[in-house]
Amino acid sequence: MSWKPYPQYFFPKRKSTHRPTRLLAREERLLMPPPPIRIYLVRHGQSEANLDKTVNARLPDHRVELSPEGHRQAAAAGEYLAGALPREARTRILCSPYVRTRQTSAAIEQALTAGGLAFDRREAVELREIAFGLFDGIADEDLPRSFPREYEHYEKHKRFEGEFFAPMPLGESRVHVADRVKGVFGTILRDAALERSNPVGSFIIVSHGVTIRCFRMQWMHYPWEWYEHEKNPHNCSIQLIEGRAGSGYSDRLVFDGFEHAREIAPDSTRGRSRGLSDGFQAGPAAITRIRNTAAAGRRRNTHRGTRLRSGSRASRDAYRRSRPSTGERRRDRARSRCAPRQAD
Repeated sequence: MSWKPYPQYFFPKRKSTHRPTRLLAREERLLMPPPPIRIYLVRHGQSEANLDKTVNARLPDHRVELSPEGHRQAAAAGEYLAGALPREARTRILCSPYVRTRQTSAAIEQALTAGGLAFDRREAVELREIAFGLFDGIADEDLPRSFPREYEHYEKHKRFEGEFFAPMPLGESRVHVADRVKGVFGTILRDAALERSNPVGSFIIVSHGVTIRCFRMQWMHYPWEWYEHEKNPHNCSIQLIEGRAGSGYSDRLVFDGFEHAREIAPDSTRGRSRGLSDGFQAGPAAITRIRNTAAAGRRRNTHRGTRLRSGSRASRDAYRRSRPSTGERRRDRARSRCAPRQAD
């Protein structure tokens, strides 16, 4: 009978205490405390659309500029940051690519330069404003007339899913903004990593109201219901998210910012589609254009001098009563077939 060795599990191998250098370095990184991070969230200053409600009907959203008051507000926010930022930490500005946020960032940069603070600036498309789609530049009360089917589809989503999850036609929902804004988180954590030769300790995020709320919700792990109850930040308000080793992150308002007319008046219309960040209400020129388009559509749908689907219910009923019934039309066709033909 041939001899067979015992199974290997009868003689378990002794575990080695040697740890590879690469694995030890990884474990040390995991045990390191998180780097101290300060994130200043700054909303842009007062824009021209806050004063002239027809601006969004004439310009795309990314080309709207600051008003003269908005430039002064941005300078005031820059002065606060120049006094609040720590001198020993490296500072980086992450800015939305829209014109009004670029102008706000430029005013902040001037204040930091005057204060002797070293910083650099980069743009991040993830920080752009929410896309309003078809509803951009149209007042709420005009949406059912301008886009009746799209508006009803959006309202159905709002009723069924809630405004946070409902996307605007050819636009975005708030949850879409919350998804894309997380693309900046990796950049922030990588730039602030302690193993870097010159880590960044302070970040200034210059963005928009909806985007800033979504940023806070995702970074602080707030539930989506928090967003619906959180008010839109004021122009040039500054929210500070600060993280320290062993204590987690805190989120607090450090600069109140400035209210504009739409936010002060409680009875003013929400204006811009679904009452979002900047506020917009179509002016007389835009309303006239919308009414002319609707009138042209009614003329195309006119038959025998009576409006059909685009008309009122009374006019449609009057048209139906004026038409012969199906039985009457059948009797007329039968009589015409049976009637003798007359000689020419």
